[in-house]
Amino acid sequence: MIDKTTGKPVRHLDLEIGSQSFVRNVSFAPGVVYVGTDTNCLAVPLASGVAVTTLADGNCTAIKIQQDGTAWLSTDGLYRHDTQDWRRWLPGQSGAIAASSIEEDGMSNVWLGASDGLWRYFDLAREHRFSGNGARISSMAGDLNGGVVAGLANGEVWHVNRKLEATQIALPAPTETPSSPYYRGALVADGTANEIWVLSAAGLFKVDGSMPKRMAEFPSMPSNSQAVPSSLAISAEGMPCTGLLDSTVALCFKDGSWQQSAEVMDDFGGRSVAAVTFDTAGSLLAVGIRSISVAGKTQTELGPFEPTPFGVKHLFGAIANTTSVDGVDAVASGGWGGTAFLKRSGEAYREAGSGLSTVQDQPYIIRQFASHPSFGLLAGADEGLFVWNGDPISGHWKSLRDIDPRLAAGLDGVVVSDDRSFWVGSGLRLSLIELPKAAPQAEIQRSPSTDTIDTNAVTYKLSVPGLVGLPASKSTAITYSPSIANAERGVTGPTSRLDLSNLADLTTYRVTAEVTDGFLNIGPTLESKFSVKLPFYQNPYKLGAVVVAAIMFLGLLLTRRGPTGFVLLRIGRLRWSTEKDDPRFAIEVKNLGPDVVRYELEAPSALTLIRLVVDVPAPQLDASPKEILPYLVRVAEGKVRPHRERFDTAMKRAASVLGEEALPENVRFMTSQFDSGAISVDLSKSLLWLPIELANDGGASQVMLRYAIGRSVSGDVLVESEPLRSSRLRVAIFAPHLDPSTPSLPQAEAEAKSVAAAARKWGAEVDFVRPDATKQQVLDAICAANIFHYAGHAEFSSGAAGNSYLPISGGHILAAEIAAALQSAPHNLLLAFINGCGSSREDSWERGLEIYGFASAFLNNAVYFIGAQWPIQDEIAALLAGEFYARLFPASYSLWWQLIRRNPLQGTPFAEALRLARLEAREFGPEAVQTWSSYVFYGDPTRRLVLQ
Repeated sequence: MIDKTTGKPVRHLDLEIGSQSFVRNVSFAPGVVYVGTDTNCLAVPLASGVAVTTLADGNCTAIKIQQDGTAWLSTDGLYRHDTQDWRRWLPGQSGAIAASSIEEDGMSNVWLGASDGLWRYFDLAREHRFSGNGARISSMAGDLNGGVVAGLANGEVWHVNRKLEATQIALPAPTETPSSPYYRGALVADGTANEIWVLSAAGLFKVDGSMPKRMAEFPSMPSNSQAVPSSLAISAEGMPCTGLLDSTVALCFKDGSWQQSAEVMDDFGGRSVAAVTFDTAGSLLAVGIRSISVAGKTQTELGPFEPTPFGVKHLFGAIANTTSVDGVDAVASGGWGGTAFLKRSGEAYREAGSGLSTVQDQPYIIRQFASHPSFGLLAGADEGLFVWNGDPISGHWKSLRDIDPRLAAGLDGVVVSDDRSFWVGSGLRLSLIELPKAAPQAEIQRSPSTDTIDTNAVTYKLSVPGLVGLPASKSTAITYSPSIANAERGVTGPTSRLDLSNLADLTTYRVTAEVTDGFLNIGPTLESKFSVKLPFYQNPYKLGAVVVAAIMFLGLLLTRRGPTGFVLLRIGRLRWSTEKDDPRFAIEVKNLGPDVVRYELEAPSALTLIRLVVDVPAPQLDASPKEILPYLVRVAEGKVRPHRERFDTAMKRAASVLGEEALPENVRFMTSQFDSGAISVDLSKSLLWLPIELANDGGASQVMLRYAIGRSVSGDVLVESEPLRSSRLRVAIFAPHLDPSTPSLPQAEAEAKSVAAAARKWGAEVDFVRPDATKQQVLDAICAANIFHYAGHAEFSSGAAGNSYLPISGGHILAAEIAAALQSAPHNLLLAFINGCGSSREDSWERGLEIYGFASAFLNNAVYFIGAQWPIQDEIAALLAGEFYARLFPASYSLWWQLIRRNPLQGTPFAEALRLARLEAREFGPEAVQTWSSYVFYGDPTRRLVLQ
């Protein structure tokens, strides 16, 4: 040994290996040096007076001590030592090997250099093996420190920590063991205060610390019964319950005795309550052969569930609460086989799905579920360990057997350890599996590589480099927007090729790829975007258009309306009109006096009558919900300094509060079940401030991102005008030029041009109101138009919304002046889109004909309205407006095709067009939230333009 300070030897050890032997390799560990020589493998302690230990005799060609203390050595074969003993390692079918070098890389790989090549050992598992008669694992429960408590079939109970140190929990021996062949030994469960409960033939025990306390006798059964406990669950109040094998009942210990608390459906050929658990509401869930019982204030039963096609009845099953799968609260697997996901509403449950029945390699007998924070829902089954992929309806189980051979064997249980590890029990063996954390990267290449391609097919090459897990276990999930028929949704392996064909012309495609490596790490999402623009001779629409254009060229010269307007209105003799449908939901919110607000929900488009009526205390809405809109406005205006927060984080909090306090639970449940459709919201005048659109109802995203929402306000003056019937559609666009002292909006002119282009594709007449137009000229244009679009500044007057105004060159137009102009004479205005800051805010809303804000100025005169509620970003607002009109007016060539086929010519409903525009603006990231979330639509959400 050398002193690092002086460089002089301070200790000398003679290894006594003989004159013809040499040291071949050395490995270091705290306090010990491991040495491989020609004659033996040695452990040399660094402390004085401690003898050298011979680990193995023979030519020690390699020796390595890993960072966690696991030892490797190579003599006549390769040996590995973890916490219990040495075991020989034989790689697959290759037989014994001898290594010349052993190294680890920090990614759970141990690399072994041998004469026949390079080997890789996946260093994922540490094992503890129980010994003795009947030491098979029967049940498992976790502790707060990442350890596990295992109950054995012989009645023993052991605690094993993450270092694989095992301690037996001392329990008294039973005076008698049940003679039933179904007796499982010691059943364990964790309590709410980090205590462990044990039920065995010796009785019911509560183990808090190291001292077990007897709480009850083992449940007694009639002499002619084979029934015995199957599982153990503890309520939040500390009440123990157990299911019974060879029985239909579950027992709970209360008032000093075991009492029946739940019962499942009986079935010929077998009966059992294989597993029990408590939900967060305190209800007991018990799983049987073909049904699930829920015992709360009342007892209900779900089922019968049909057996799997290939299954037979058995006495095993599992049930657990879970939030690892979207849209469910519990998961069960009973003696029928298969899986059932459950969704809770109040104390009631309903089946939420059971996955795809056509997928092969699914677990049949599931012994235990575990909701892992990183890996999701795990299932320990007779066929090994599985993880759930996807939603409860279209998802399926995926085997993890390729990760480690221990995960392919039949399992008796699975328990979470920490964020990257878990325990599995199989027979006598208890294994801690720890999967390394990594960030898998992928590379994606497209051919052709240009942003715009002139062919209807592309090829992608995907590569996923890296040494985490088996290369064949790497998978890539692929999504397409819009959807591409017959395109692969997932590929496996480190490299793959993806061929996409039959792409649509004049379409922009977005392809996203998300990589998962062999150890369930998910990498960042990759995105590739390209547009298809085919030559005219490859597109039948374009080719037809060229032929028609050549024939009709002379006729087109006689019209100023353009090709679409000429064909549709002159030859087709079509007229502009509007149509509507029934919305998915109609929600009315009204005051019932000063203390109660009533919510009424109907489903007009449903086949059966659906109607909910829920009363909410008015103070509940007057508290946090009423403060949300003013607060968001202050955040948008930057008036919450010095504690300023980002708008997107403020929106998340606002959505959560609105969902919990402004939407009753039953209404939330109904709306959260769907991801599309229209909702009409009718508000009392005093509740106009209520921003229901912003709420998070528990669905996949905010309500406004999933539903097309149209507002209306209760009142006799807010009525809808006669439907449009005209051979001409007039669109007035106004983007004023203001004086130099007013901040400019550089995107306003581009916005006006994109709106005009979309309208002209449908043959609409576009009227560009002069940028320097006078007040009267603007009012005349509004009254003469069917659609009015304003791109510019808008000013909201707090406390006097009727004085809100649109700035124009040399002056301004008050909201009250717009209302007066519309009231003064008949008009044909259908929709007004005021794309300016704060254009839809309402300071108050009172009876009579008083005008407060831009929204009421138009609504009181039977005009649909779109406006923003707080400051918005010019660039995002312009993009959103362009996307809105692009959907309101579909591409002209598709209309020609629809005309030839005599199909209805119709655009996207106003509210749905706004929703789709929101989604497009959302792609700009968190900075765009302030803009796309600001817009509201007043009117019928299903109303759309048609030519007929």
